Amino acid sequence: MKKIVPLISLLVSIPALAQLKPKAMISYAFPERYLVGEAVLDMPSLSVKSGLSYTYEFLTADFDNTFWVKDGHGMTFNPVQAKFDLGIEARHGEIKLRLEHTCWHPVSTYNEMIGGIYGGGTWVRLSYGY
Repeated sequence: MKKIVPLISLLVSIPALAQLKPKAMISYAFPERYLVGEAVLDMPSLSVKSGLSYTYEFLTADFDNTFWVKDGHGMTFNPVQAKFDLGIEARHGEIKLRLEHTCWHPVSTYNEMIGGIYGGGTWVRLSYGY
């Protein structure tokens, strides 16, 4: 019980100190096409994106994931490609220092690869006004 009371008081005070913000989006592309090596990959037109950002004073951490969804039968969620974005940012006025990682992963269904883009990258960005 002694450990629970400080934990509860910390959790209650976090909303006053920070901002947790969920995000969601559905989009339709006409068409979405990527060149991978010498191959052309046509992505499904429908994508679903969700994420979460957490801001505390001058720091923001965020996470987004995007899934490209293949047409299914009825009410199904049939993803074929995934992209994950993770970042942390420090701000001072209009100046921002950001560390960001993006990675692409094909989705495996029943041990069969049905997507196509692998890879990603990590960036350090210093910006003014963006």
